[in-house]
Amino acid sequence: MSSRAKGDVADRPLGPETADIYREMWAAFSTFCLEKGIDPGKLRPQDLTEFFLHRERSRAPAPGAGRALNMRYARRFLTLIDRVLRHAAATRNQQPNLAAFELLQQPHFKHAEAAERDPLPDYLGDELVEQLITFLKHRFEENRQKALYWKELRDLTAVALMLGAGLAPGDVRHLRTAGVLTNGEGLPWKLSVPGNGNAPGRETPLAEWAGEMLAEWMRERERQGFLGDYVLPSTSSGKQWSHTRCFESSKAVIQAAEIGEGGGGLFRLRHTFAMRQLAAGHAEADIARWLGLLDVTGMNRYKRLLIAPVAVK
Repeated sequence: MSSRAKGDVADRPLGPETADIYREMWAAFSTFCLEKGIDPGKLRPQDLTEFFLHRERSRAPAPGAGRALNMRYARRFLTLIDRVLRHAAATRNQQPNLAAFELLQQPHFKHAEAAERDPLPDYLGDELVEQLITFLKHRFEENRQKALYWKELRDLTAVALMLGAGLAPGDVRHLRTAGVLTNGEGLPWKLSVPGNGNAPGRETPLAEWAGEMLAEWMRERERQGFLGDYVLPSTSSGKQWSHTRCFESSKAVIQAAEIGEGGGGLFRLRHTFAMRQLAAGHAEADIARWLGLLDVTGMNRYKRLLIAPVAVK
């Protein structure tokens, strides 16, 4: 049944990355059903509620686990489950299980898309930004000196690029070594980010503190003898970091920094980058280009929040 998740979640063809996300979502649900001894064909609404609670509580780094669930994401999960179960029932000439459909009729799920379509972006204030930067730099140096597992350094670097260059998780996963542009002293100062299906390719500046962390990571990457050209790979053999693993590893860094959950998840770091550049007086068109926005009007949501200048570092 898991192989059907790709094609049956939407009426239009899915891009490769979207299909991978839905596969991971379905794998998480299938694992839960196996662990709990639940037959998907006999699924009850309370089983789905328990599944969501299980994911909220989970902190294990297994694929699909530990992802904070907002209503919009939960609705996507329910839609996926409903359509896959309907397809399975149709192929067997059976009545479909309607547990997910019943939950989708509840107002908080039914109107989740409309409620979250254009929310004001959540971002970090100066104090939390400084707290996060201090944490990232201290933890990175501590791990480097103790020669701990290289993935800890990778995860810290990923968060640094989200805050220091406005990268989205997908950008972090797709970034290649040729896209790390350095100045005359060998310090990364700009990133050439490839298009990933959700945004066009672009170049974006990199905060100096984040550039220093990235430079050290690139040296660590060379010391480890990594294969391939992904800057932040999943394995030393060069395998690309998966959507779920990147999300969960980066989220774990945020939690360890104790800056609070807030709204917007990891995109709160990208929003913070945008707000700080806007407050610094950079042109909206430039910031939109750095973020990979196709239309400069996308900056309007940040302008509504800009009340007073903030420090830019």
